[in-house]
Parts: sequence; structure tokens; C-alpha cells
Amino acid sequence: MKNEHNAKSYLSLTDRLKDLRSSYVKNKAIQGILLFLSFAIGVSLVGLWLNSVYVFPVAFRVAYLGLGALLLVVVLSYFGLRPVFNQPTTEAMALKVEEKFPELNNRLIAALQLSKNLQNNPEGYSTEMILAVIQQADTTSGRLPLKEIINPQPIRKMGQVTAALVVVFLTFALIFPGVFTNS
Repeated sequence: MKNEHNAKSYLSLTDRLKDLRSSYVKNKAIQGILLFLSFAIGVSLVGLWLNSVYVFPVAFRVAYLGLGALLLVVVLSYFGLRPVFNQPTTEAMALKVEEKFPELNNRLIAALQLSKNLQNNPEGYSTEMILAVIQQADTTSGRLPLKEIINPQPIRKMGQVTAALVVVFLTFALIFPGVFTNS
């Protein structure tokens, strides 16, 4: 019965960290997508502005489009897709939680690392101690608002920047509609 309860504690602990990781990755991906949209609108505005100042030759336009597309792919890949495909480990998430909540006293990281010694214990640690650390980490982390480690401010700021750029772009389109028909 005790081992079953401790197994539930470990599963509860890892599930909590996996949910936190999912929210963290979602937050980073949204930041990346908003950065990509802002960058795309910015590149478009600069291109339209340059075209309205001076009609550049076709070679320059093609080079600008190619460079802009390359930069957009890099921004999307690095800031939008990298967080999704290169997710932090549960240990990395535990470290972030430990930094935010020092009252855990390294129990969270210890529980994750020591849990590997329950099956194969070459160091000869006490399994009762390992189970107690896992139980304490589960109990303590269950009371804490772990999602506080995710900062929503960057999404708000990027959303405001993106919205402002959309307004500028639409204003530009309304004031200078001929720019959009010029090839």
C-alpha cells in the first residue's frame, strides 16, 4: 500500500511538471509566432516604404524579397518552432520551479534524480529516504502555484507590438492603396 501511494506521488509529481512544461512551451511558441508576425509586417512595411520612395530595379526587389523570406524563416524556426521541438526536460522545469520557490529546498530536483535509484541503487541509498523525498516534493509542489514561473508579460508586449504594426500597415494601405497595386 505504501509503495503504491509513493508511486502515485511520483506520477503526480512528474505529471505536474509535464503540464507545466506544456504551458511553458506553449508560451514560448506563442511569443515566437507573435515575433514572426511582427517581423513579417515590419519587413513588408519597410519594403513598401522603400518602393514608395524610389522604384527599385527588379533585381533589388527580388533580392529584398529573398532576404526577407530567409530572415522570416530563421525567425519562425528559431523563436516559434525551436521551443516546440526542443522542449526542456522535467529536470530543467524542476530547476526553474526551485528558483522561483526556494521553500522546496531542492526536494523537487532530488526527488526526480533519486527516483532512478528505486529500481537500480548502486550507491545504496535508503529507499525509505528516497520515497520520503518524493512524497515531500509532491506534497509541497502540490500546494504551490507552479505556473507562476511562466511570465505572460512578453506575450502581452509582443501582442501590443504586433497590433500596433497591423494598425500601421492597415493605415498605410488605406492612405496609399496604389502602393499595393504597383509590382
